[in-house]
Amino acid sequence: MERLKATGLRTVAVNDNLHVIQGENRGRTPNCNSFLFFGEGYTLIDAGLGHASLRKLCAAIRIDRLIITHSHPDHIGGVALLQELCDPFIMVPAQSAASIASADCLARRFMGPQQAQLWKDYYLPLTGFKDFTFHATFDDGHVFEDINLTARHTPGHLNDHYCFSVDDIMIGSDIDLSPFGPWYGNTESDLPAFMRSLDLIEKLDPQVYLPSHARPVSGRHIKKRILTYRGHVYSRDKRIRELLPPDRPFAPDEIAAASPIYGFETQADQVLLTWETEMIRKHLEGLCAAGQLKKTNEHYIRA
Repeated sequence: MERLKATGLRTVAVNDNLHVIQGENRGRTPNCNSFLFFGEGYTLIDAGLGHASLRKLCAAIRIDRLIITHSHPDHIGGVALLQELCDPFIMVPAQSAASIASADCLARRFMGPQQAQLWKDYYLPLTGFKDFTFHATFDDGHVFEDINLTARHTPGHLNDHYCFSVDDIMIGSDIDLSPFGPWYGNTESDLPAFMRSLDLIEKLDPQVYLPSHARPVSGRHIKKRILTYRGHVYSRDKRIRELLPPDRPFAPDEIAAASPIYGFETQADQVLLTWETEMIRKHLEGLCAAGQLKKTNEHYIRA
């Protein structure tokens, strides 16, 4: 499409009706890739391209509808700007309708009352997020008929996380099959649910997979990437078990000091440390469920 090419944005044509638009910073956090559909008008999935890129896009194309995959700010940081530029019809996951459009609500939801302001001061400016309004919600199985797109509720990363399928193509959102592995660092994140969402994607057996923070994957490489991605969870389990004190109670933040998930010093960054500690907590809860640990209040001990 000539108007899209003229923007100078990096794009990948998946087919005649769907293009991947690479976000700034190569689509990595605090940005993400967006997905542009040509149907009855133009539909954009996610608004985390970066403000400069959104301005370029909207100078060439009027976005008629915006669909949000989930409520992390690297995916919604440009919604308010997009409203200003194009005023599209905005649809968000039903699970996040009460909080997705408000910085204050998101901060309390993701970080709790003690760290809400820290997160707002530290992270939101990186994404450009501002409060916005939306018009409608969608839920699992919703079909956007003009572009034959089906919403697939895939919780774990967040409770409101969605992937989308059209024919044999899957928009994987933040089940991104990245070398880092799955991310489940918010309180509402759910590791067993994340693994079930991976099972669903494998069952749907897409032939083209479009992540939000990486390049498209196709064919037999998809299952290999899912296997590797899933394997990161088991590797983390092993590293965490090796760090557990043998005969005394311990708290998750003690294990987080060794950074078994991020793999680098997170102590100086309170937000990263909070996320790593929360992911470790998910693993410890899993070890409790398996009978390998016991929990008393906020401390754990080998069973």
